[in-house]
Amino acid sequence: TIVMTVAESAGSLTEAWSWDVPSLSSLTPANHPATGGTSMTIQGSGFWYSSAARILEGTALEVSDWVSTTAMLCKVPAGVNVVSGVVAVTAGIQVGSATEFFTYDAPISSFKPANFPTAGNSKVSIFGSSFGAADYSDKARLGGTQAEASGWVSDSAVTCRAAAGVRATLSGSVTVGSAIDSMTEAVSYDAPVVSGVTAAPHAVASGVTRVDHAGGAFGSLDYSPGARVGASACGASAWVSDSAVVCMVAASFSSVARAVVTVGERAGTWSSPFSYSPILLSVSPANHPTPGGSSLLVYGAEFGGSGATVQIRARGTACERSLWVAETSIVCRVPSGGNAAGGGGSVVATVAGVSATLTDAMSYDVAAVRRTPGHDLGKDAFSAGRHAVTSFTGVGFGHDQWSQRMRISPDAGKETRWASLHAVAARVPEGDETGVAARRFLDRVRRIRERRRA
Repeated sequence: TIVMTVAESAGSLTEAWSWDVPSLSSLTPANHPATGGTSMTIQGSGFWYSSAARILEGTALEVSDWVSTTAMLCKVPAGVNVVSGVVAVTAGIQVGSATEFFTYDAPISSFKPANFPTAGNSKVSIFGSSFGAADYSDKARLGGTQAEASGWVSDSAVTCRAAAGVRATLSGSVTVGSAIDSMTEAVSYDAPVVSGVTAAPHAVASGVTRVDHAGGAFGSLDYSPGARVGASACGASAWVSDSAVVCMVAASFSSVARAVVTVGERAGTWSSPFSYSPILLSVSPANHPTPGGSSLLVYGAEFGGSGATVQIRARGTACERSLWVAETSIVCRVPSGGNAAGGGGSVVATVAGVSATLTDAMSYDVAAVRRTPGHDLGKDAFSAGRHAVTSFTGVGFGHDQWSQRMRISPDAGKETRWASLHAVAARVPEGDETGVAARRFLDRVRRIRERRRA
């Protein structure tokens, strides 16, 4: 306002003129510790001797000393960064300000503990500096998720409670005012742990069996876990709880598999939960001719799916051909053979390199003598010597030398030699009446068969 007085009369004009508004050009230094107490020079123009300086939100600088119309000296109070870093200088009613001129130190953080359970609610201490001389509503984030509760402790410590989560090597950050400090690969959550697998003992072969994975750190929420059995991913996986994941087993014929549960890019492994093994129940028919070539059907379970590699061995000899029919049956062509001492022999089924055995499962035809001894075959079968040579003809004498033995009279033949499927020959002591001995032999065979039938 301008007032002019002439004699005793006065006139005025309001808002006619003004002083220059204070102008800020720089701050030296422009950054300060959150504890305050440091000196700062404000440079600019239009500063009056009564000017005062403050930062945004009305916090006055502890001491503001006018130096000249272009400089002021002040002491910085404790604080944290504000939204835009505004510093204002007031001269009379004129206010000059500058944005993004002033900052406090950003906090430098470390996290203890750095690993948390997936369920969260763990107390975490964050250590560093410049968290402020008072509570400035500090906030912490762990892995991109804001902590459930954050609390200021001191200029060098902040506490919080971790939220539920998964994954490893996550970043952590602390916000004090508008200052944010972050650390990469600072924190992590527990890796999933598979402590047991429950399912049908032979679930791997069928490919449609539910498998329950028990353990921990699968997440307190559904983080879309994945499960694998052996080299195959489960057809479907579902989260149940932090300690349980279920899946439908994908088709596999691995003899020894392992279970893997993946949650948030971290995997937990349970080695060899499935020891795959076929199950043998019966064979049909149980008896076969010694030349072989007949079909043998093997019944059981867990023989795998179509295309499974299968092999049958009958009485220790591999079948000429083995063919998968269904998950419960395999057919093979029986090799030639003969019965060993002790009766029925074992059948072994091998599926994907894993074997199962059924004992006393099959036999070959029992040898039958149909003609009395003669000498024609024996003369050709053995060289001359002090012993006579005799022979029997019949069926079931085997397709090869199967340790046949001939007994005529109480004494066994000195040597028995296979000649064909229908004939064997033996040396016997000279003087034996081969006809009488043969009848004795046949009577002995008849009595043995009668006892067996009884």
